[in-house]
Amino acid sequence: MDSNIHFKIPLDRLRFFLKVLLTLVFFTLVIVSCSNQGNSDIPKTNSNILKISVFKSGEIQANDTIVNLATLEELIANNASDNGHIWYYRESALEGPPQQAIKVINLITKYKRPVSMSSKPDFSDYMISFR
Repeated sequence: MDSNIHFKIPLDRLRFFLKVLLTLVFFTLVIVSCSNQGNSDIPKTNSNILKISVFKSGEIQANDTIVNLATLEELIANNASDNGHIWYYRESALEGPPQQAIKVINLITKYKRPVSMSSKPDFSDYMISFR
C-alpha cells in the first residue's frame, strides 16, 4: 500500500495561486517600507531640532538646559531662521497645563514652527506632529 498521497493541482490554479502570493508579498513589502519611513516631516537626527520640555512646576528646558521665556524665544527665533523643528514634551500632559506651557505653545505658534509632541521626556516617541 502506497503511503504517499499525491495531489494534482491544475497548472492554471497553480499560476493563479502564485500570482496571488506574489501580490501579497509585494503589498506587504510596500506597507513595511512605508511604515519604516515614519513621518518624513520629522527629522531623524538632532540637527536643527530644538527640544523643549515643560514640567508641571513650570520649569522650562531647552535642549536639557533650564531657560526662561526670553531665552526660549531667542532659541525659537534661531530655530526658525535655521528652518528647524521643535520637539515638545510636557510633563503630566493629562492634567491642566501650567501657565508656562501655554506661553511656550504661543511662542511656537508665533514663529510658525513645525512641532512634534512627545509623551516621553526622552522624545523617543511622538503623539502628534504639526507643520
